[in-house]
Amino acid sequence: MIADAHLALGGGARAVRRALSLTTLSLAALGRHRQRLRRGEISASFQQRAAQMSQLAREICDAHGLLVEVDQPQLLAGLGGTVIVSNHLSYLDPLALVASVPGAIIAKQEVASWPLIGDVGRALGVLFVRRDDPISGARALRQAARALEEGANVINFPEGTTSDGSTVLPFRRGLFGIALRCDRPLLPLRLDLDPPEAAWVGNSYFLPHYLRLATRPVVRCLVRVGRPIAPRGFSGARSLARAARAQLLDLAHRGRAEAILRA
Repeated sequence: MIADAHLALGGGARAVRRALSLTTLSLAALGRHRQRLRRGEISASFQQRAAQMSQLAREICDAHGLLVEVDQPQLLAGLGGTVIVSNHLSYLDPLALVASVPGAIIAKQEVASWPLIGDVGRALGVLFVRRDDPISGARALRQAARALEEGANVINFPEGTTSDGSTVLPFRRGLFGIALRCDRPLLPLRLDLDPPEAAWVGNSYFLPHYLRLATRPVVRCLVRVGRPIAPRGFSGARSLARAARAQLLDLAHRGRAEAILRA
């Protein structure tokens, strides 16, 4: 009983330390970015902002014990001008992906209102979109097209919401149309979290879930890299989305088979 109490206290203290660390890192990053902009050291290019965001994501992952493992990291090295599509499990996903490969992230508008995180995201090139607002969606797609034309990657979660990872939800097709129009390749990436309870789904509130997760010494995120998909040869956004989703389903099946073999 006493040992359990000590563990609980230790986990709670770790959660508080990590929450404070996140606040400190976000404030420092925003301050650094604003200072560099004022000094003219950083342009507004998506590539430069994506590189900064990638550095910040790595710092936050380290501070929170989020260990990101990429099964084929050589396929992500030097990647540019690519539409990256992934399944969506948690608020950890954007951090894990952009820490692995720089890119402009498409995120839901609600995140823009989160203290500090929204400010840092806007400064570092996150493309916020209100999912059911056609005007907001069109604006985000225009920005994504510009990022791709500049040679930056664009990172998207086309399911539009999180799931527990047992399947891949139907895809929204907007960004696949941009890939076709700009003739930019797609790269599917499959995410899996260990423990699976790290997934943030349903009506779970952010803060209690975050504090529970922060008590864990380590959370692992495995990134499985799919095969690049050239948009030429596809009749439209629907068929391109189907091909990307099929790859993510295949990567999920392979991941489960590997887990069974390891057990």
